[in-house]
Amino acid sequence: AAREARRGLLHFFKHRSCATLPPPTKTGEFRTAVERLRQEVLSTCLANPKAVAGQPLSCFSLVQLLRQLTTAANDGRILNIKAAWETVQHTSCGALADELREAASSVLRNLAAGRQVPGGAKLPLTDDELNAVLRDQRHTLKAQWEERAIGDEAVRREYWQELKEALAREEGLVRAQNARLADQRGVEALRAWQDWLDGDGAEGGSVQAAEEICRQLGSAMERLPSRPLSRGAP
Repeated sequence: AAREARRGLLHFFKHRSCATLPPPTKTGEFRTAVERLRQEVLSTCLANPKAVAGQPLSCFSLVQLLRQLTTAANDGRILNIKAAWETVQHTSCGALADELREAASSVLRNLAAGRQVPGGAKLPLTDDELNAVLRDQRHTLKAQWEERAIGDEAVRREYWQELKEALAREEGLVRAQNARLADQRGVEALRAWQDWLDGDGAEGGSVQAAEEICRQLGSAMERLPSRPLSRGAP
């Protein structure tokens, strides 16, 4: 196995070179040597772009592929770029999907709990407002996904679809919570009007008080989503 790994290294990496680094105890010299090596690797990569199965490799994806190949070589396994690339793209896309899902879920959980989220949104919201909040979050996630996901288009599309479906379920919970909170808000808005009717208001109470209650009631109704608002309609 070790012989096969050595043959694989010689076959896949025909142009090789070595760099000697001084001991880390010599801080200044070590940093200079590392920076020089970094620049050499970067310039070599830029001058020789790589691709796997027709998929151009970015700097990040190339590093991930090299790490996978290095792990295989250290384990004495036969080097197989196709298998390594399959592992890299599925591992990377899965990890990125988990990271973005957790970040988005945190925002959705805070929103459902009635807490204010970045941007100032807080339930209950009108349908248009809530749709805008959810749409903006999806656009942000999509931009991050496009920037950071690596792998073949089919693999990236598969993991992105799974991420969207997972978030759609949580968005549904937020919409349901928005309707519940809106119901509560509507009941509170109507209570003042009912109290006015049950008291002296209906028998000649203050007109100014009635107008203020109507103003507050109208303002509250404008902030309700359509479903609770339709239930409250006569």
